[in-house]
Amino acid sequence: MQATPAAAARQRRVQSRIDNADAYGFFNLLTGPELLDDVEALLPEHRERPLISREAADRDAVDVHGAGTLTRRQLSSGGQ
Repeated sequence: MQATPAAAARQRRVQSRIDNADAYGFFNLLTGPELLDDVEALLPEHRERPLISREAADRDAVDVHGAGTLTRRQLSSGGQ
C-alpha cells in the first residue's frame, strides 16, 4: 500500500525536521500543535508505570546494624 501524495509530502517534511533536530527539538516537534493529536492517538492507553506506595517501600526496607537501609531484595543478593 502506497501513501497518498499528501501523506508522502508530510512524511518528508517531518523527516526533514527530524534530521535537523536535537533531542529537545524532536520533543518539541512531537508535542507541537502540528503533531500532538497524531502522537497522542498512537500512544497506548496505559503508558504510565504505576508507582509503589511509600508505605510499601518502607515496609520492604530493613536497617541492617546501622549500615543504612536495604530492601529485602538487596539483602538476599548480598547488599548489591
